[in-house]
Amino acid sequence: HFDNGTGLPSQVFHTPKSPVSIALWNDPNAAGLPERLVVACRDTYAIVILDRATGEVLQLLELRDSTGRILGEPGDLLVDQTTNRAFVSCQASDAVAEIDLTAPGVVRVFKIPSKNPLFMSFDANKDVLVAPLLSGNNSGPRGTPNDPINIMHQGPTVVDFAAAGLNGTKLKDEDLFRLVRATGAVQPLTTGAGTIQFACGVNPVTGQLWQLNTDANNKNPAKQTEASIQGDIVQNRLSISALPPVGGAKVAPTTIVDLDLTGGILDTTKTVGQPYALEFDPATGFAVVSGLLTDNVVLLDPAGTKVDEFDLAPGAIPRGLIYSQPFNLLFVYCWGTNTIEAHIVTLGWPNAFTFQLGLDPTPPKVKAGRRIAYSASHSQKNNASCLSCHVEGRTDMIAWNLGTSTDDKGPMV
Repeated sequence: HFDNGTGLPSQVFHTPKSPVSIALWNDPNAAGLPERLVVACRDTYAIVILDRATGEVLQLLELRDSTGRILGEPGDLLVDQTTNRAFVSCQASDAVAEIDLTAPGVVRVFKIPSKNPLFMSFDANKDVLVAPLLSGNNSGPRGTPNDPINIMHQGPTVVDFAAAGLNGTKLKDEDLFRLVRATGAVQPLTTGAGTIQFACGVNPVTGQLWQLNTDANNKNPAKQTEASIQGDIVQNRLSISALPPVGGAKVAPTTIVDLDLTGGILDTTKTVGQPYALEFDPATGFAVVSGLLTDNVVLLDPAGTKVDEFDLAPGAIPRGLIYSQPFNLLFVYCWGTNTIEAHIVTLGWPNAFTFQLGLDPTPPKVKAGRRIAYSASHSQKNNASCLSCHVEGRTDMIAWNLGTSTDDKGPMV
């Protein structure tokens, strides 16, 4: 908790290891002050419920399925105040846990048929939309000489299954799912929306579905071999789709916005490397997007057109955005500088104040490496870094042809 007058912490609450997401909840069974903080803790595989006024730990719940198996790597957290239910994405288990907060316990586990579900949001009916971090792009490596794929597709090391599947088959390439709470169904909503999926949400004015993503250039015929790639590895994008009804078929994006372009032209000072966080103005449908690799925030109109941009402190690595309508402030959580920057929503986006988040226990050598890994400044277009493929230090599982005519490396992941 921060003092609005001084910008300094007024209260500090302790949680289990690695708190990554937080939400407010009003406990209907509480006497007196019902406000609670619900916190998802990544390395503890748990959520904790705190008294918002005192920080007292009221409940600690390990995330386990009905067999007792741990639901690993909690990530995003949503709370539905009406039903007193929380939803936690669990990346390592490819699942989302539904939790009854009034009698804390996991009541249902939605298995996601993709890899590393992370970002979530509600639709208008309070069904949960969940984006798998690693959804792929309908491509795969050409196999050995006797492999059927190799026999059918002579030439390209990386096969585009969207254009030419094996015996007419294609990969599913599902980029967003709806968790239908009434039935427990997991409904695929979009396809072709990108390779790595970040924040998603329904635009409150247009009703369209927005998905931030990067799309790998690995299957581009003009980007085969290291010499032809020349560092042009990804596109940083916003994919806009019509939101299918419950039970409807999945859809492809109707609009894809290249977030590295401004007015249709590449401006390396205004690129958005790895678009990560998304926040809507509920009254106008305008949105702000922050890029992890470029330490900036862009303003988009309801059609997704870039209309403004401002920079954060160097090395900010912005991971979270909250817009406060009453104060006309945009709060930006800057992981790299361990701060929260508050910017006035007006021309120039002046910095009203900055909250210092206190001691950062990260070792100096890790901080130094993080500054390099999360900086697009070393790339040709100021839009990519090592983490464009190795998101969160993992692999995106995408195959690349990095060979040459004299050094055929074969497909590399």
